[in-house]
Amino acid sequence: MKLIADSGSTKTDWCCLENGQQTFFKTQGINPFWMTENQIQQIIQLELLPQISHSQTISEIYFYGAGCIGDKINVIKNILQTFFHANKIEVHSDLLAAARATAAKEKGLILILGTGSNSGLYDGEKFIQQIPSLGFLLGDEGSGSWIGKKLLADFFRGNLPREINDALQQMIPQKTFAEFNTHLKEQVLQGRFLAQFAKVLKGFKSHVYTQRLIQQGFQALFENVIQYYVDYKNQPLFAAGSVAFYFEEALNKVANQFEISIKKVEQTPMEGLVRFHQ
Repeated sequence: MKLIADSGSTKTDWCCLENGQQTFFKTQGINPFWMTENQIQQIIQLELLPQISHSQTISEIYFYGAGCIGDKINVIKNILQTFFHANKIEVHSDLLAAARATAAKEKGLILILGTGSNSGLYDGEKFIQQIPSLGFLLGDEGSGSWIGKKLLADFFRGNLPREINDALQQMIPQKTFAEFNTHLKEQVLQGRFLAQFAKVLKGFKSHVYTQRLIQQGFQALFENVIQYYVDYKNQPLFAAGSVAFYFEEALNKVANQFEISIKKVEQTPMEGLVRFHQ
């Protein structure tokens, strides 16, 4: 039995493969860059294991996740080894998951637009250039956390259209910015917390405000990151993530302005990862 994980900061999709049969599970997101080992262990023990009836028969684990770089790879690998007796455990970045799921062995630019953003130039096997996204505080342009941050700023400044303001108001129990800011500082995963507010725009995709904000985020992403990749205009772009998927039309529009062709957009890499590992 093989266990595959695609983990972002918001959620983790899991799939067990056994004799051609696929069983899917979900847990909250796992990001070793922002979470402690104990927090990750709790997710696996309390959320994942109860969903897997034969966890001890898993022989191979392929974990792809946000924050899985450098020494954080061994953090995840060691945690998995405490719960499973798999002969093979591989831990890779979420960017490689997006590459294998969308481009497979093709060359091109790989882009993740979900809770956060990430990108890289892929040669069909590995990344040959990566420009850091810098996280939700300094970067992550166009991502859910970036959109949520801009949306909340307009909300507390009174600059939102009434219908969007009313919808967002239902998600914010705090009455003042001071109260909200205190609540924000208490969050362990602030990027994930901010990104949840971007979901309100799914119901207003055709609204002028939404289109302007989304285009602003994508424009910033291409101006600050994408255009600095080597020979970027001649690289097909493969994108994954909920923001890329729900706002694909706007993403295509901005990409065209930079003379970049988008070849594929997937909401989640899991389906492609299952094909890759079968």
